[in-house]
Formats: sequence, C-alpha cells, structure tokens
Amino acid sequence: MIFVAIFLRSGSGPDRLRLGEDRHAYLDCRYIACDLRARPALDCQDSDDLVVRLALPTMHFLTERRRDIYAAAQIGLIQFAGVPNRRSKYGDFIDYYANFTDEEQAR
Repeated sequence: MIFVAIFLRSGSGPDRLRLGEDRHAYLDCRYIACDLRARPALDCQDSDDLVVRLALPTMHFLTERRRDIYAAAQIGLIQFAGVPNRRSKYGDFIDYYANFTDEEQAR
C-alpha cells in the first residue's frame, strides 16, 4: 500500500504519519508528499480524475486564469460526481479554495 499526503499550503511538512497513543501506534507510515501549490493547474484542467479536478483551485495558476480554473473544477464536478449531495459538498470545497471576492462572484 502506498500512502499519499496532499499539502494545501506550501512549505515542508513531516515525512511520516503516526496515529495512536504513547504506547501503541495504530498507524505509522511514510508517504509520498504532493505540494499542490507547486503543481500547474493548467496541466490538469482537463483531467478525467474527479479528485484532480476538485483540487484545481489549490494548484498554481496565474491570477488572470482563476475563473478558467474555477470553471474547469466545476465542470469536472458535474461530469464525474454522480450523486447530487456530493456535488453540493464538493462544490463548497471548490468555492472555498477559489476564494473569490463578492465582486468576482457576482461576475
């Protein structure tokens, strides 16, 4: 089994995960780290992977492309998330990380 840790903020994080208590670990593993802020969103905007499309607003892109990236994430959500209540939950995730101002949202 391979674990992947996705960091939504730039910078280095720990290189392992340990869950448990002082005397016993329930999970103790190393993982592959992925710094999404370093990944170019434009390279992923047409991905057929729902998780990648949802993560687009957390990736690197030029400010003037923000609406395009947001649209690609929302279109991916519509295409790949079949259950309507998931669309609402994941849509909130996209909105949160897109971080539009009120004026930008009105446009």
